[in-house]
Amino acid sequence: MNFKAITLAIVLLIAAEQCRAKNILCLLGVGTQTTNKWNYALLNELEQRDHHLTVVTSNPANEFEDSFLNAEFIHLEKTQTFLRQRYEALTHAELLHQSTWKFVVHWYDRQMATCRANLESIGFSEALHLAVKEKRQYDLIIYDVTYGAGCLLHLAYLFGQTPIVGLASGHLNVQNLLPLSVAAGELLNPSLHPYVLSDFGRDMSYWRRWHNNALYAFDYLYRKLLVNPVIEGIWSTNMQSKSIVTPKKFDKLLPRFKAILANYHPSLHTLQSLPNYIVPVPGLHIQGPQKLNEDVLKFVESFKKEVILIDMEKNLLDSDHSQALLDVIKQFPNNGFVWINAKGKVSGKNGGKNLLQLNNVEAGQILGHDKVKCAIVLPELLNVQEALYHGVTPLTITTSPEQRYLAQRLLERKLGLNLELYKFDKTQLHDTLKSCLNDKTLHKNAQQFSASLKKQPNPSLETAIWWVEHISENPQAQDHLLDAKSSLSFLALRGLDILLVVEIFLVLCAVNSVFILRQTFLNFKNAAQKAKAKAKKSVNERAVDVVRKEKKLSADKKEKKAKAKTS
Repeated sequence: MNFKAITLAIVLLIAAEQCRAKNILCLLGVGTQTTNKWNYALLNELEQRDHHLTVVTSNPANEFEDSFLNAEFIHLEKTQTFLRQRYEALTHAELLHQSTWKFVVHWYDRQMATCRANLESIGFSEALHLAVKEKRQYDLIIYDVTYGAGCLLHLAYLFGQTPIVGLASGHLNVQNLLPLSVAAGELLNPSLHPYVLSDFGRDMSYWRRWHNNALYAFDYLYRKLLVNPVIEGIWSTNMQSKSIVTPKKFDKLLPRFKAILANYHPSLHTLQSLPNYIVPVPGLHIQGPQKLNEDVLKFVESFKKEVILIDMEKNLLDSDHSQALLDVIKQFPNNGFVWINAKGKVSGKNGGKNLLQLNNVEAGQILGHDKVKCAIVLPELLNVQEALYHGVTPLTITTSPEQRYLAQRLLERKLGLNLELYKFDKTQLHDTLKSCLNDKTLHKNAQQFSASLKKQPNPSLETAIWWVEHISENPQAQDHLLDAKSSLSFLALRGLDILLVVEIFLVLCAVNSVFILRQTFLNFKNAAQKAKAKAKKSVNERAVDVVRKEKKLSADKKEKKAKAKTS
């Protein structure tokens, strides 16, 4: 009897667990290394909780997928190959020397090219088959909005009214701040928030604000007049060839976005207040303490002074800058250097005894050691967050214009240092590295940032999982957060209509004051002229009287003389 009861309890528990498990469709069309690492950290945890995942990704099969035992992967196999062929001739030096205007065009060109490659892949036809032929049902759609709404979002039309959760592993910008309960333009003020592809500081001069406003305007017009019509046209043409009818616009899909899980921390962004549908989950990808290999541990602890981590590919540096870095390493003989993910040999004849090269090692394994005080990394959000999470000061090397925004935030907040590729020499690198090791303010701020991440009430990954499961079980639970979109005009939203009335009143007061002052001046002038004329008249009259009196006296004298003669 007891055995039957235990068996029944186990069956009921399994059934209950199966009822909790959700079918989730993941549309990940961006496919950069950064977005993969962040997105897959979330998806891996979802699978650990027995959710059934169907992942449509623009990446070929890779090491991230090895940890997924039950997920179904559909690869958009042409995307990465197409992008490599299209942009492989463009070097980092050429990108860094481009103007911001030209890089905006390049930025959006890449997104349009990604859309085209996604739709031309065999994997896209497989994804369509799930919707049109199999009519598969999902409890939730997870969509990568790091670069805004792209082609794959149209697929959501074909899966009914399934709720959508967005993922944004990069900086919040005018693309991924979808106009749900508030428009992106209401959050990002061009006079306060530097454009995401610029290197402007928070405190912009008058002309910088002009430049920044112009960049925002150019971005808006370029998206509205070119990018969106092209993406919609590519989708429309593709669907017409398959005799599938879907709307061209994204507008009908936006209300189905219930939340956006964003890799956001206020210290690394100029935007300080978030709309209610943005859920900040910074550092979601960061794993807990990891044990170091004994040989690596022995190398790290063999140095009297601090250890520096270098996490970047060797081929990003040309021969001169690569040699400059190796020469600087030799100038710090009492410090250890660990170079990971170099994808090429950097030691040997050129490297010193204080340099250890490792492959297939996670940065967190090295950063977690107490001796590591500085990390030479690219200014990408995930790299910088991981360094700061461990209280390590990042020394970033900018290799692309889109990285300048984060590099500038690090300098502004005194969280790190930055050098731009092809613009530094051995002396600059030596001095900057020395500051990275010895600047107490940088280390203090890095420790404070670390505490802000480690001491969160709920870890970012747990928060993200809770929101995904909450929305999949209660799709309408967040609707009250999304129905407050303002219908006010552009002027009203910024209080310009009120300011306009005040300014008109002030102008009228000023004009009236000028008129009164002018009239008063004229009155004083007229009065002065009248007084002057009156005084002149009075003088003339007195002169005439004097003349008359003199004439009268003269006449009287003559009369007296005449009388005297007569008598």
